[in-house]
Amino acid sequence: MISNPKVSVCMITYGHEKFLREAIDAVFMQEVNFDIELILSNDASPDGTHALMTQICESHPRRENIKYYNHTNNIGMMRNFIFALNKC
Repeated sequence: MISNPKVSVCMITYGHEKFLREAIDAVFMQEVNFDIELILSNDASPDGTHALMTQICESHPRRENIKYYNHTNNIGMMRNFIFALNKC
């Protein structure tokens, strides 16, 4: 019997700085009876995505449920997705 079920939400990003905060908040605003963890993988975005994610990981009320990975070199959408999925 699972006492504390958890759902992993897989999110990849590349150049989504303007939309990340809203997307993250949308994940955590869901009313559910289980824990949610967000696995977010940044594919070396050329914008301010990494700086924003660093800030979010330090200040978000649910920061303990966010697992953030930042690639220093672009690996491509599918490889980034598979990477994030494997972290779930």
